[in-house]
Parts: sequence; C-alpha cells; structure tokens
Amino acid sequence: MSKSGFTLIELCITTALLGIGFMLALPDMTRLKDNIEVRSCANEIYQLIQHAKALSVSQKQPFWLWIDNGNNESGWKLILSDSGNTVAGHTLSVISYSSYPDLIVTGAYLDNKMMFFDSRGKVSSGHITIQSRSSLLFRLNIVTFYGSARIRICAEGANGNEWPEC
Repeated sequence: MSKSGFTLIELCITTALLGIGFMLALPDMTRLKDNIEVRSCANEIYQLIQHAKALSVSQKQPFWLWIDNGNNESGWKLILSDSGNTVAGHTLSVISYSSYPDLIVTGAYLDNKMMFFDSRGKVSSGHITIQSRSSLLFRLNIVTFYGSARIRICAEGANGNEWPEC
C-alpha cells in the first residue's frame, strides 16, 4: 500500500529550517529599512539645499537654513528662512524629527546655520550628518563648499556603495 504526503518529522524539519532562515534574515531587513530611511532623508535635505540655492539667486537675496539639533523631547529640525535671525523673517520650509523619528541629524556650521548667498549660488561651508538611531555603522554626510558652491552627498561606514566615501 502506497502512502503519499509528508511525515510529521519531515514537516517539523522543514518548519525549523524556515524559522532559522527567517531569524537570519531579520537583522538584514532591519538594516535595510534603516538605510532606506537615511537615504530618503538625505535626498530630501539635498533637494531643500538645491531649492534654497536657486531661490537665493533668482530672488537676489540671502536665505538661511537653521539647524536645530534639538534634544530628546523635541528632536532635530531644519528650517529654511529668509532671515538671519530665528525670530524674524518667514519660514519657507521645514524638515523635522516628526518625519524621520528614527534618525539623528546634526549639522556642523557656524552658529548652526547654513547661509545661501545671493551671488552665483554660493553656500557656506560645512556638513550635515544623517544616521539611524539603531545602526550607527552607516551615515551620510551632505557636504557644502563655499568656494565652488558645490553640494555633495558622501557615505561613512558600510553600505555606502551608492555614494563616494567621505
């Protein structure tokens, strides 16, 4: 008499192997999610900087990107403004912790503000660093150069194949 189907032992071994495979893949999926979020935030900030450069040239006036590193309660914030004073002027755009709560964004600019000059698209020199709270091995830097008015994204750590090394 011929029986078709699987035995209980075969099903248990298959289930155990699938479980082990999922356990091994889970950390990679978490790291992938973190890297996608870092890349997305870096691209959004890069586009904001490009927009501010174009705006300052077209309107022939300086603009500022305020970098508020925040604290544990309020988080970080990037504010594009038409004033060198945080109280005065108009807020044109904001990218904040609320959009990317799992990321740490810090800036290295004089007085925590990036200035966009109205002549030839110049921007103050410095960098903004973006990294995940859970995986500190990979971070992206948006680096600006006054002399060449250049903006570039570069990577530090693993998985930065898309961008040049900083």
